[in-house]
Amino acid sequence: MLRRPDPQNPRGTLGRPIPAACSSDPAAAPAAEASADASADESAADTTVDSASDSSVDSAPIDSALPDSADSAADGYEAAPDSSSDTLAEVGADAAPDADAAPDADAAADADAAEAGPRCGDGVVQPGSGEQCDHGMQNGSSGDNCSASCQLLSGTYASETEPNNTQAIANSLDGYAGVVGTLEPAGDVDWYSVTVTVPGSSIFAKVDDGSGGCPASFVAELALYSPASTSLVQVVGGGCPSITPGTYPAASNLPVGRYALRVQGYTQLAQPYYVLTAHVMTPGCGDGVLQPGEQCDPGPVSNPGCSATCMLTGDFIAETEPNDTQALANALGSHAGFVGAIKPVGDTDFFSFQVPGPASSVTIRTSDGMGGCPSGFDSVVTLYGPAGTQLAMDDNGAGIGKCSLISSTLYPSAGNLPGGTYTARVQLNGNNGVAPLYVLGVAVR
Repeated sequence: MLRRPDPQNPRGTLGRPIPAACSSDPAAAPAAEASADASADESAADTTVDSASDSSVDSAPIDSALPDSADSAADGYEAAPDSSSDTLAEVGADAAPDADAAPDADAAADADAAEAGPRCGDGVVQPGSGEQCDHGMQNGSSGDNCSASCQLLSGTYASETEPNNTQAIANSLDGYAGVVGTLEPAGDVDWYSVTVTVPGSSIFAKVDDGSGGCPASFVAELALYSPASTSLVQVVGGGCPSITPGTYPAASNLPVGRYALRVQGYTQLAQPYYVLTAHVMTPGCGDGVLQPGEQCDPGPVSNPGCSATCMLTGDFIAETEPNDTQALANALGSHAGFVGAIKPVGDTDFFSFQVPGPASSVTIRTSDGMGGCPSGFDSVVTLYGPAGTQLAMDDNGAGIGKCSLISSTLYPSAGNLPGGTYTARVQLNGNNGVAPLYVLGVAVR
């Protein structure tokens, strides 16, 4: 059995109880010594808590001075662990706020975004994920050309398939409105094919973002090749180019065959996405070629200045030949202008209109009747007064393209006019060509 420490010195010379092993059982001694050591360690811890408590322990009876665990050890039982300090420590740890564990809203949002990854609606077109467009929160909204699932609504578009870097392995666009492609890596070239099945057809093609704009920083080259690999049209232009029969006659009146379109970056830089739209139009209204009996033909795109039957929607009357002198000038009447033609070579056209006076002004301009200037058209317009005196003449100083414009702002002699009959003459610059159609607009104020 174990004996209790000396009542006069319960903590021994080092301030800890000293067990005495009196048992004759050799196995019992180590256990008793270990129990005593545990009890002593606990008592030592108690002394560091409060020195006043140590004094009361020293003056108290032995049984009350020793912790319960020490009593148990002294009686030969296993000392029960003092869990009170552990419990308090655990409670304190649970109660104390952990600054590191506090949620960071921004970090959480970033983590969610990173976990979500590229997706439809993030405003970035991902052709590799099947997207054809992505206008962010505008997707699927009224008037937007991009659906809620990031697909173009203007037609059925194919996805580019590599390899397609030569005319021989061009992706076919037959049956599609166009294609969504990428120019990756840098220096990539993409070829596509369209088939003309009716002689005299025309080809339209344009590169853009599928919604009328141009991908940021993209400068493209667009070319049209014949079935025999002959270059017909090559366009490089300030962003996204297009090929129209009205601008490039080589894209019109085509024989049957498989034609090719080539897209590449002018700067040879990689381009994450682009949209190529291509149409083959058979001869007739809507083919982009001005045919006999038509006043306008913008092709497969709508234009408020041209009707579905290829007639101008403005209040214009047709020129009547002969009208190549002031005396034979066609009278404007109450209309907004004339639809005329310069043919044969050297032809000139005169038109007359009334000015009420006494301080009127006139504005005279040539155009295509749809807000542009006819392809290849370079006019010279001259204004004459009632006495046949020249008042103003304009080549293409301020008109659209090489079309002409006379106004009282540009030419003061076209303002502050007295009443009378005035005439305007239209001719080509140099008088050495023909023009199948032009519009002369006249406004009197």
